[in-house]
Amino acid sequence: MRVLLLSAGMLLRRRSCLSGPLLLLGLGLCLYQTLMLAWNRVRSGQRGRSREPVQRVAVDEETRRILSVLEAAQVQPQSLPVQRWAVVLLGQHLVSDTEVQLYQRVLQQMEFEVLLSRSTDTSSFLGSNHGASGWSLLICLSRSERSCLRRISLSDLHRHQIVNLLPGLMAAFSDAGGGLCHMFTGSRLSGESLRKGASCPGSQLNMRPFSCGLTNRTLLFGVNSQSAVGALPPALVVSVYVLVTSVNPLTSFLHETSVAMTHLEQNGRVTQLRDFLQRQLGQIKAHQALGEVKAVISHALQAAVSSNQKQGARRRCVWCYQLMTFTLLFSGSITPEIVQVNTDLIFSGLTEDKFDRQITRDLILEDTLHFLLHSQTHLSQQYGGCRGTHGLCLSEDDLLLLLRFQQQMKIPSNFQLLCPSSSSSSSSSSSSSGPVGVSDLQMKLSRYYGLQRKLDSRGDLSLQGAALSSSKDEGSCLDPHLRQIYIDPPLTLAPPFTPRVKVYHSEVSFETVTVRLRAEAMSPKCQVHVEDQQGPRMVTYPVGLGDNTIRILVTDDDGPETVVMATYTVYMYRENRPSLPMFGDHIMCSFVQVNHLEWGGSAQVCCVVLVFRPPFLDLMPSD
Repeated sequence: MRVLLLSAGMLLRRRSCLSGPLLLLGLGLCLYQTLMLAWNRVRSGQRGRSREPVQRVAVDEETRRILSVLEAAQVQPQSLPVQRWAVVLLGQHLVSDTEVQLYQRVLQQMEFEVLLSRSTDTSSFLGSNHGASGWSLLICLSRSERSCLRRISLSDLHRHQIVNLLPGLMAAFSDAGGGLCHMFTGSRLSGESLRKGASCPGSQLNMRPFSCGLTNRTLLFGVNSQSAVGALPPALVVSVYVLVTSVNPLTSFLHETSVAMTHLEQNGRVTQLRDFLQRQLGQIKAHQALGEVKAVISHALQAAVSSNQKQGARRRCVWCYQLMTFTLLFSGSITPEIVQVNTDLIFSGLTEDKFDRQITRDLILEDTLHFLLHSQTHLSQQYGGCRGTHGLCLSEDDLLLLLRFQQQMKIPSNFQLLCPSSSSSSSSSSSSSGPVGVSDLQMKLSRYYGLQRKLDSRGDLSLQGAALSSSKDEGSCLDPHLRQIYIDPPLTLAPPFTPRVKVYHSEVSFETVTVRLRAEAMSPKCQVHVEDQQGPRMVTYPVGLGDNTIRILVTDDDGPETVVMATYTVYMYRENRPSLPMFGDHIMCSFVQVNHLEWGGSAQVCCVVLVFRPPFLDLMPSD
């Protein structure tokens, strides 16, 4: 190359001997050599990097037809019906309960029209002619489940309707007497056969038969010996929360929040399951124990489904779901045993603080609504069964399940896949040589999006430094809003609580002399203080007569100084007169209120009742 350049330079110097064609020939040779060198470098670079994306291309090829079928069968969001109705059956809940307000707030944010009713018998919307198919979501709160199951037939629901109940699981884990799970009473699944793992070949069902119902309150810690150095702790109790979205095929998810306690603690604490196991068992054993937790719960769910064969004969509810609580006992082993099962969210292991239980429950419920309703999909009218599905002959129900599962795998959430697992999928596929089942397709989608998340996370590592530096400049509290205001006794706020609204009004009776208040921020990086930048997050507030004002500050405490990002104000009016029975002509009552204004103090009302009976009343004749 250098020789050519020198020769071209010599030709340019000799102007007398230079001709036009010769000059063009020299420039052409230079360009040809330059392009050939560049092309060889590009090809060699591609050969060196071609080995890296082979795995990703292979996965894409394996799931290409599944993704193409799901994409072709799904309706675009703009073509979905605009108005959606959600019916919330309160049962014994009050409208002012934070759980009811949570459902109202989250569902309204998702553009649902929310209707509140005490039961199905008093709901005019469910009882009307258009109510049979007009509603999209039915939420049956605790102690209203019987009313829901008596009025609503889940096998007759339309494909777009959602109910937060799975009757088959509720029946299997119901109390047959003395805490005995109903699934152990059937002739097909006896207690002995379940202990041997008859429903799950090659595995053992680690579950106590008497683990259902509120009557099971036996002592969990049966190990009194101290653990040796390097050995597992004598006993660990963990309550985990499971979301079951389908029974056939069995599909369930595990929430990252748990309530855990050791044998040295009297009350549990809210923590992430993975973090708790790592602190107690170490990183390697914690990974194994987490896998055992998933396997034990999956086997119990599979046994419950197999014990209720009648449900498979009826048409299934595609969008029904069930939230459950599994309490597990680790007793000197990384394989836990199920000691308590509830078909609801239970937080009995927490402290007696009502706020802790309600806040944890609300967080899981909100995560569940976002996880389910953001993944709601509908089939297009062009879907015609097996036609145009690249050999995947799926029913409409199966295709809807796959569409929902795909959306759940794509969105970030606090849930991780519990069932189907790779072991259950491989065993089912190896035992049958027929067509690919829905569970196998779910596992392929799970592996595909799991690999996508890993590749995306590696690609985003280079951007994390810039993001961290920008977040430090802007502050860590980037969303300065409250998630909820908790008040005990419950008060009705006007307007109903919404994170964007900063001013609220409420009225309390004369007998209410103190209220406990606690606020939770939307972002964990934001701090909450009452009345002052250094004030506590939870206070016992003495309520004086007339007007009272409580200020709640959302602050950013990351910097050298506390910065107030938002201020919420609650105006509370207390009645000046007591709501006691009507006073007679001869009764006088004197009230004295003593307030301790320090935080955490108390207020007392003393009432002295004096009854006067004039002497002339004794002279009057009696009846």
